Amino acid sequence: MNQNNKKKSIMVISFCVPYDNVGHAGGKTHNFYLKKMNEVSGFKVNLISFGVEADREKLDLKQYGIGSRVFFIGGNKLEKIKRGIGNLTTKYNPFDKRGNMLPKYYENCVISELKRIKSEGHIPDIFVLEWTQMVFLAGRIKSLFPKAKIVASEHDVSYLGFLRKYEYAESDSERKKFFRFYKNIKREELDALKYCDIVCPHNKKDEKLLMEDGIPSGKIHPIVPYFDDYSGIIRRPVQNRIMFYGAMARPENYLSAMWFIEHVMPALKKDGVEFVIVGSNPPELLKLAAEKYNGNAENSKITVTGFVPEVDDYFATSMFLVAPLVLGAGIKVKIIEAMSAGMPVLTNDIGIEGIDAEDGRDYIRCTAPGDYINAIHKILEGRIDVQVLSENAGKFIKDNFNLEESAEKYMNLLGEL
Repeated sequence: MNQNNKKKSIMVISFCVPYDNVGHAGGKTHNFYLKKMNEVSGFKVNLISFGVEADREKLDLKQYGIGSRVFFIGGNKLEKIKRGIGNLTTKYNPFDKRGNMLPKYYENCVISELKRIKSEGHIPDIFVLEWTQMVFLAGRIKSLFPKAKIVASEHDVSYLGFLRKYEYAESDSERKKFFRFYKNIKREELDALKYCDIVCPHNKKDEKLLMEDGIPSGKIHPIVPYFDDYSGIIRRPVQNRIMFYGAMARPENYLSAMWFIEHVMPALKKDGVEFVIVGSNPPELLKLAAEKYNGNAENSKITVTGFVPEVDDYFATSMFLVAPLVLGAGIKVKIIEAMSAGMPVLTNDIGIEGIDAEDGRDYIRCTAPGDYINAIHKILEGRIDVQVLSENAGKFIKDNFNLEESAEKYMNLLGEL
């Protein structure tokens, strides 16, 4: 891979520290590809990243032989005050050019560490920047290391997410804020990507969006996001069980679940359905919405599980998954995982973006409350063959989301830089 047999030095800089069994989808993708890089004999991999105190005991970088400098966000009261003062111009500034995405503390930590390694004579060949927050630093990194190559791992195109927040916002003040953030982030994100030699979006929808917005197609190389493959699950659906799945502390998840409760569940109150909302840290307003519905429904109910150690049983026993997402950008790993299990999926354009599945064959497209209600009634009454839908969904994921093949292509790209 490296003709002079000298190992390529790869410095990975990420917003969240990775480790095996990390809990969030982006962290799993970061961890997967970082460990794959480390397996390549021609690479020497180091990492700069950030974590919270709870991450400290979970770190496994040393046992994999990956050098790292991890900054832990926490500390005593004085340190928190210092960090808060330093972040006044970024994290708490309503006019911040990066939409409050990159606190000044993070930027200072990364740049200080890079200046230190440069002063010691360490010059990385390649920088890999994970998440938009770190991609923002591409220009500063290029000025420090002008000969280095830079790779952007774009988990999401962040300005699209802020456009969605603007479109969903109800108050004028929120709409103005999110539109301002959208415009600023779009400019900053696209400018930063111009410093990058390779841009790796995590789905083809973002690839198309970036090309439309001026990033040359020749340097865009999509990679497959990491997902847990549930194709080995034996499906045994419980009659009338509907599933929603996600980290419930995130607004794009709990707001979507509440939308379904408000707009769809009233039409199902006589159908004997169980709507199971699976995911950690559900907010109180979601629990209250479920309790209110359960108090008025006739023979249907809503169950909010909170954290569950494994979702396998819910994927096996739920008839189908609904994902009426009202916010978010980029590919939705939960959709890939549900389809890998052969679970029929009802979702909208936000839920399926980046997944080139065919409506009616691999999943069911629903945009309005009536679409969900009609599709659910057809499933419950046997007018939709869920077995065929299940088989198609599983085959689609197997044919289109090959992680090992994606990793091999990605490592070859790095080797050829």
